[in-house]
Amino acid sequence: VIGDAAPKDPMAVNVHSTSCPAHSHWEGACCKYAEAVILAQKLMNQDRTFKWAYFVDDDAYVRTSTLEHALGSQQPEGKHGVVLGTWGCAAHGKCPGMCCGGGYAASFNALTEAVGDSPENFLQKQMNYCSDCERWADIALTQVYKEHGTENRNLPGLNGWKLSKVDFDRSLQMGRPEPLMYHYISSWNQIDMLHR
Repeated sequence: VIGDAAPKDPMAVNVHSTSCPAHSHWEGACCKYAEAVILAQKLMNQDRTFKWAYFVDDDAYVRTSTLEHALGSQQPEGKHGVVLGTWGCAAHGKCPGMCCGGGYAASFNALTEAVGDSPENFLQKQMNYCSDCERWADIALTQVYKEHGTENRNLPGLNGWKLSKVDFDRSLQMGRPEPLMYHYISSWNQIDMLHR
C-alpha cells in the first residue's frame, strides 16, 4: 500500500510511506501514482515470477482470483510492455488517456520502460505531465507510458464508476465480462454484500 505513514498496527498491512504531500488530490495523488509504479517495478525486478502489477484506489472491491485469471489469459507483451485498463478519459480535451477509477494493470516491461534508469526522473516527468494535464494523476501517467511506446489494451470487467442498481445487476448477467472489481465502495456493508 502506498500511503502517508506506516499504520499503527504493523501487522495490518505493508505500507510504503512516501514523502508525497498528504491529503492532496493534486501533488499528493500525482506523486503517489508515480511512487506506486516505482515500488512495483522494484519488487517485480526482484521476483521475476510476477508478470503484472495491478494498481487501484483504496475504495475498491477487487475480485482477486478473477483478476488473476484475466491477467493470466493476456497475450504476450511486446518490448515496451502493455497497460490494461479503461481508456477514453481526457483532461478537458487534451492528454487522452486511461480512466483509473477501475484501476489498471501494467506488465513488467511497461513499468521498466516508464521508470527507466532513474526513478527520480520518472517522478519528475509524472509531476510535469500532471501540471500539463490539469492535475489528473491517471491521465498524466498515461502520457509517460505513451512516451515509451507502451501498448494500451482494454481490460473488460473494471467497474470504475459508481453503478446504479440496474447497472450493477447487469454487470452480473451471463454473457457479460466477468466483473473484476467495483469502485467507490465506502462502507463495510457494501464490502460484505459484494464478498457474499
